Amino acid sequence: MTISLLNQALTFALGLGLGFFICVLYDIFKIIRMCYKPGIILALVQDMLFWIITAFLTFILLMVRADGELRIFVFVAQIIGFILARKSISVVIIKAAEFLIPKIKWLLSKIRKRILGPIYGVFASLVEIYDHGMEKSREKGIKFLKKSKKSLKLPTRMMYNESDDKENKSKLKIEVVDM
Repeated sequence: MTISLLNQALTFALGLGLGFFICVLYDIFKIIRMCYKPGIILALVQDMLFWIITAFLTFILLMVRADGELRIFVFVAQIIGFILARKSISVVIIKAAEFLIPKIKWLLSKIRKRILGPIYGVFASLVEIYDHGMEKSREKGIKFLKKSKKSLKLPTRMMYNESDDKENKSKLKIEVVDM
């Protein structure tokens, strides 16, 4: 199927724009990596996500503008758009990100200290109150156990082992004491 020269020029311009957009998207992924320093697995996932998005956008452009036909000039236009963006706006975006990211991290740390600091303080107080209450409960539990052991050893009925042998430990003798 043939495309008119005007449609080819428009498709080429859209390819340039898509290449430009892909470069900006690449810069966004690069800025994310500058902020968070992902591990190997997360970097691999980011790369795959970038290429899936890029392939999808290229597919949509080819389907809409070239009736699904692979046209080399579309890919050339994307590469040219990407290179133009890398040499022009990408430099500015990355330099701005390198300047702003430390400042934003500093600001967020200050905000975190101002907002989360009191919350941590309240939480620490609650933990201290809980620990104090648990200590009191433990002391009461120990007192209760001591009292219950005394009440279990009634003078009228005592249970003890008949011998200290390991073989005869299961044999218990019950002795009734008259008072």
